[in-house]
Amino acid sequence: MPVFGWNYRKEQNFGPAKREKCSFCNNEVAFLLRKISTCVTLFSFPIIPYRIDYILICPICNKQHEIDSWEFYELVACIRNKNEDEDQLVSSERYITENGAIYRTETQINFIKQMKEIEMEREKRNNKSD
Repeated sequence: MPVFGWNYRKEQNFGPAKREKCSFCNNEVAFLLRKISTCVTLFSFPIIPYRIDYILICPICNKQHEIDSWEFYELVACIRNKNEDEDQLVSSERYITENGAIYRTETQINFIKQMKEIEMEREKRNNKSD
């Protein structure tokens, strides 16, 4: 069993990050963001990363290009903000907040408005027939 090793790769996928046109396949797609760390190992356990690559990948043709670390961290922040915004809109576990407010989706709000309009029309018809 080797004591020391290298070229152990750990990949982290962050999901769709940036929408642009792929220079290879000419499709406009949301590029996938990935971080690849290459580490030194001790008894098959990764210890010290000696190389970190930040990559955007086209999901159609799998063509990848490397980006700078500052751009990577900006994209990660955008992804996290987007996920937090989506969590605040609708979360299946948290429809009712601590103070009793209820989260509703836009579809639910539109449905409630339509139902109120229908009720108002029925009341007008009933008042006219009386």
